[in-house]
Amino acid sequence: MGRWLGVVLLFAACAAPDAGVEIRGRSFGVVAQGRTHQAELELWNKGLQPAKLLRVERRSGPDVFTVTPGPVELAIGARATWRVSFEPSSPGLAQARFAAVFDTGVAEFTLRGRAALPCVTPETFDVGDARVGDSVSRTFTVSNPLDEPGEVFLAAPSAPFSVEPAGTLRLEAGASREVTVRFSPSVAGTKAAAWVVRPFADCTDAVMTLTGRALEAKASFVPGRLDFGTLPAGTSRSLNVELRNHTRAALTVSSMRFTSPAFRSSTPLPLVLPAEGAAALELEATAPGALPFDGVLTVTLDAAGQRELSLPLLVNRAAPCVASSRARVDFPGVEVTCRGRDERVRLTNDCPHEVGLGEVRLSPGFALISSPPPARLAPGEAVELAVSSAPVGEGAGEGTLDVPVDVLDGTQVVSVPLEGVGNPAVVLTESQTVSLLPWMLDVVMVIDDSPAMLPMAASVQHNLETFAQYLTSNLLDVRVAVMSTSTAPGELGTLRRAADGSNFLTNPTPSALATLGAVRGLSTARSSCLEPLLAAFTARDPAELGGLLRPGVGLFVICVTNGPDGLELAPMPVISSLVSKLPRPYFFGLVARLSNLTPAFDCGGEVEHGPLRAFVEQNNGVREEICTPDWARSLESVGRVSFGWGSLFYLQRRPDFTRGPLRMWVDDLEVPAEEPSFPGSRLWDYRGEQNAVSFQPIYSPAPGSTVRAQYTPECAR
Repeated sequence: MGRWLGVVLLFAACAAPDAGVEIRGRSFGVVAQGRTHQAELELWNKGLQPAKLLRVERRSGPDVFTVTPGPVELAIGARATWRVSFEPSSPGLAQARFAAVFDTGVAEFTLRGRAALPCVTPETFDVGDARVGDSVSRTFTVSNPLDEPGEVFLAAPSAPFSVEPAGTLRLEAGASREVTVRFSPSVAGTKAAAWVVRPFADCTDAVMTLTGRALEAKASFVPGRLDFGTLPAGTSRSLNVELRNHTRAALTVSSMRFTSPAFRSSTPLPLVLPAEGAAALELEATAPGALPFDGVLTVTLDAAGQRELSLPLLVNRAAPCVASSRARVDFPGVEVTCRGRDERVRLTNDCPHEVGLGEVRLSPGFALISSPPPARLAPGEAVELAVSSAPVGEGAGEGTLDVPVDVLDGTQVVSVPLEGVGNPAVVLTESQTVSLLPWMLDVVMVIDDSPAMLPMAASVQHNLETFAQYLTSNLLDVRVAVMSTSTAPGELGTLRRAADGSNFLTNPTPSALATLGAVRGLSTARSSCLEPLLAAFTARDPAELGGLLRPGVGLFVICVTNGPDGLELAPMPVISSLVSKLPRPYFFGLVARLSNLTPAFDCGGEVEHGPLRAFVEQNNGVREEICTPDWARSLESVGRVSFGWGSLFYLQRRPDFTRGPLRMWVDDLEVPAEEPSFPGSRLWDYRGEQNAVSFQPIYSPAPGSTVRAQYTPECAR
């Protein structure tokens, strides 16, 4: 990777008065932190004369809003729109007051917004069971915990689910409301659908999974198989089984029959099953001998379409004396190809002797998470197995956990029924408007240490403090180093040492940067920014520069200087040499704050025409006068004319490339990771350490364009 470079000439500050232009403030509402959000401001010149914009100032509040003026001249009665952006770095309410200074006066306006993290919601919301062709509903509560009116959002999910009402709902402060989630299946099986919600007004959208089970039978036995266990010859055992009615009308059991005389029922007939209710049948098994046997109970119903219902019956099926702590394990829904929550099954040896355990067998769609059990268990000894669902397809899946047990008279099997649900894989789509600034920056400040700068020392200190505030408020990761114009041995082209002995400051505080960049007024210093730069990029590898520079991170150079560049070497050769050493493919651009000051240090003096101005113009730089120290405008002006600084696109969750690809779009055009015509030529790369996509410089999205990412995230546990 290469680097970016920009140059700023820094000095002092000025002010202004009041007007006839009306600007309506803007509220961004609740937005995601760490991203840039765009909006528009409306202007109306209600005055009696045309108005020309001179500058925009932030009067109070945090530096998280950016104003980009559109038309700067407004005729009488004219209306216009300006673009504003909100880029919060931490959650909470932000509000800032601005002043637009026109030649007719000052118009003030306020920008406000609330930054938040995604809402914390359950992974799944189970609506319940419904018969095919029918529906079931469940309420879901949304609320506004803010002390002001706010909005919640409920997307319309895909069939067979629906929500009423859906869309954006406005709630008063502290209010809550219930919405209805309905499940209306047309075919049997377990169904799932992704649901985008913002159930609270103080957070941003989250994704939940709606689930529901569609039943086709009008009635069913629970459990679906009745095991009477081990019965000595001539003994009996009675068990109850539940017969459930899934219809909205009462059903009647008129008769029952068994395939074996070893089974009978003591429940009198007819038996009425209430609507959507259940009734118990008492069944008895008598063992004619010690051998295993089975049978089937069949009952006759008056349900349309289901006249009979059968129940398998088992006796003496060699139930092992190794007992399981779970008769059945039902797993909650989980995304396909993901592993769900672990469930524990404890096996205890209740035999009076030692038993051997064979290899654990699991049906497809389930996985053993713990270590295999020991080969043998002593009497009373237990082992715990951790099992998880790992669905390979959507819908409900059943299986068993089988553990062979070697006992004295042969091999038995401990079998635990398992059931899980495979939900559709979540595919996330995220978008972000490309900022005019990179997320990360390495900054070198060239300080004019000549005696002529001493009258400006206080102004320099103030500007360094406001610059540090701007950087740390708008960028994620900033390194700042300071270089002197002193020609004393060992100083030209080298970095000053910070208080802790390091060559640079990371995310500097205003006071720390002001201390490091203080003007010293040295007799060995000239008013030259270009010579220290040339020395720095000639004497050492630009990829090092005292450990400051990082691969792929933009380099930005600020010249703090008084008057024309006091370059003693021939200007054009120095400029040409410096240009040849800069990493051109990653050139960030230039901003020159030219010192057009009078001898009394007032604005309005002669514009500087020295080598530094020539250097700026040769590199398509932006020139400004020293009396407009607006850092937002300066850096964004650089961003508009820059070439090749690709900002990182940060993802909310980590992609799982084994489950699906990562795809990128710029506006409506999909951008492949590799140039199809040139194999091996990368257009963008995924950076795992930052969980971000980095575009190659010549393919970087233009500021203002929308970058969109689509990917399957790592499984949530």
